[in-house]
Amino acid sequence: MSLINLPEYEVLIGLTKEAVLEQFGFCFNDFISNIWMFRLETKNCFFCKKYLYLFFENNIVINIEIKRYKANYLM
Repeated sequence: MSLINLPEYEVLIGLTKEAVLEQFGFCFNDFISNIWMFRLETKNCFFCKKYLYLFFENNIVINIEIKRYKANYLM
């Protein structure tokens, strides 16, 4: 995935934690936590990291956010 498009991840809203694990595979998130984070692949940007945050309520995804962090290695 080179471009992060929020609408493509909106299909995750309404999924259970088990269904998310089927989509993304094993994760290091705590299963009982209500916020999970996944690092998204960034092929074209070595210094930029993108993360997908999933917010759960009663084990169902209710909201998603995508955040981008740039490393400032040139300072």
